[in-house]
Amino acid sequence: MIVLVAGMVAADPHQGGATWAVLQYVYGLEQLGHEVWLVDPAEDSGSEARAYFAGLELGPRAFLGRYEGPIPDVLLNISGMLRDERVLEEAPIRVYLDLDPVFNQLWHLQGVDAGLDGHTHYVTVGRRLPPTGHDWISILPPALLDRWPVAERIDTDAFTTVANFRAYGSIEHEGVRYGQKVHSLRPLIDLPRLTDERFALALDIHRDEPDLEVLREHGWELLDPREVAGTPGRYADFVRSSKGELGIAKEGYVVSESGWFGDRSAAYLASGRPVVAQDTGFGERLPVGAGLFAFGDADGVLAAIEAIRFDYGRHARAARAIAEEYLDSRLVLSRLLREVGALPPAAHASIHDATDQELAALLGVASSEIRRRPFEYRSSAPLVELEVAGRALLLKDLSPAALTERSRSAKLDLLHDPSREIEVYRTLLDGAGIGTPELVASIVEPDRGRYWLVVERVSGTPLYQIGLERWHKVARWLAALHDRFADIEPTEHLVRYDRAYFELWPTRADVHPAGYDAVVDRLAGLPATLVHGELYASNVMLGGDRVCAIDWELAGVGPGVLDLAALTLGLEDEEAAALVETYRLARAEPPEAEELGFELDCARLHLAIQWLGWSPDWTPPPEHARDWHAELPRLLERVGL
Repeated sequence: MIVLVAGMVAADPHQGGATWAVLQYVYGLEQLGHEVWLVDPAEDSGSEARAYFAGLELGPRAFLGRYEGPIPDVLLNISGMLRDERVLEEAPIRVYLDLDPVFNQLWHLQGVDAGLDGHTHYVTVGRRLPPTGHDWISILPPALLDRWPVAERIDTDAFTTVANFRAYGSIEHEGVRYGQKVHSLRPLIDLPRLTDERFALALDIHRDEPDLEVLREHGWELLDPREVAGTPGRYADFVRSSKGELGIAKEGYVVSESGWFGDRSAAYLASGRPVVAQDTGFGERLPVGAGLFAFGDADGVLAAIEAIRFDYGRHARAARAIAEEYLDSRLVLSRLLREVGALPPAAHASIHDATDQELAALLGVASSEIRRRPFEYRSSAPLVELEVAGRALLLKDLSPAALTERSRSAKLDLLHDPSREIEVYRTLLDGAGIGTPELVASIVEPDRGRYWLVVERVSGTPLYQIGLERWHKVARWLAALHDRFADIEPTEHLVRYDRAYFELWPTRADVHPAGYDAVVDRLAGLPATLVHGELYASNVMLGGDRVCAIDWELAGVGPGVLDLAALTLGLEDEEAAALVETYRLARAEPPEAEELGFELDCARLHLAIQWLGWSPDWTPPPEHARDWHAELPRLLERVGL
């Protein structure tokens, strides 16, 4: 279809972030296969604006001033800037796209022409808006994941942002001031004096502004936004080079609890940079607590920074995962087009779009008893936290269509089975008394492509954040698990960790150690038990005396040493040996220490080759991104090869 995007890209030149806020819709819709045209309808653009526009090299479908392209099937009119009667009368779908929620609505209510007339649909990046008599469709800002790859090196060791100190005047409405970023930043003036973290703001602030010197005196580093973010390219470099974002919202977004979430913050998240953003109520739509934090005051900023410092890698990965699950432009823009009738309804509805009535039917309760919010921890499948009659639950969407690109590429097709984890809970874990989350409800509907799992939301701390002395409790739990399911029979849904499985990986990894058949023989000949399949420390929670293993998507039947190898991954030899001995002694029939040690080394060698054989398009998370090629000689030597 033909789509026309109308918005300001050059009328106020050298604002790379503002330009990108419009271009992300152009490029995102092109990525979906549509013919996209662009117009910046500025009537009196000067030579500087024309030069800036030309420098963007947008091609023959982009216009500055008068639009001279075809009548579109869909018009996306950002803030109603385009007033072209030809388009507004003839385009069948005319969308008013509101990127400045609350302000556009208040101007309209106060008699200011905000350009709302003449449209068939109204879309906003806000959530709670002053009533204007229009039916507003709420979306999140789209992030083009391929244009915002995960950043590696941090060049600016500071929390940064790009902002206008005063974009325009404040609005007074019914006794409430809806102010600008100046009004949000002033209460945080002492923040740099309260921490040794740096805050570097690319702040568009007038040189005569009284706050300018005050900000500098209090330790804020002020950068020239034209220099560091004056084009979309420099803006992107600045975002990716930062440690994270300190997101300052307009006061109007905050006091209205609008739910606004900015495209700038979306870019930081997509780049794998944690975001600490002023709370506008966006936590109702996006998960907060890992990778993304909402703050109300300076203490909230400090708490978020301490959490990020404690485990920066985890929060960087969570940031990217939030972008992949919630902000991927392909998902956001496809949903927008469906909501305005430009595309047919989706064959599969995400759990994020599930109605309260659907959830009520699944759980057997009244819809009024259900509260939901995004879950702070990331998984390979989308998660939503539910509160039902005071009980905390997790809804997990295992449907193939729900998986992110990264999740789909992370595992071989032969390992993808959307029913597996559901069946493991139904037939093995439910009622087993081994501390796993309680099964609450599930749906398996192959004809609709819907696979939903609802389990207890377990309170606890991930094992990797806990001192090694408590890991021994997990080793004893693992021994009990393997005894409980000793000699389990394979079923349709369980992965078979058998000879064929072990023989698969050397070819995939292009690693062919001489004598490896003996390792396969040893592993394939071991007694079978229930194997978690990914029992890394990130998949184990400890809460009080409870050990709780989560994410059973690769559960199968095979030798238990596979779990033991995963659990001890990355530990020093002495630490790993102590855990292995705890596991050995906790088994109902303890194996010989030497035999178990050799079998474990075989499992570790297999694990190394397996990691090397995963999809070439997938990069493992840092905690697993070891130099497996370098470790192979040591592991081969340990098994006598």
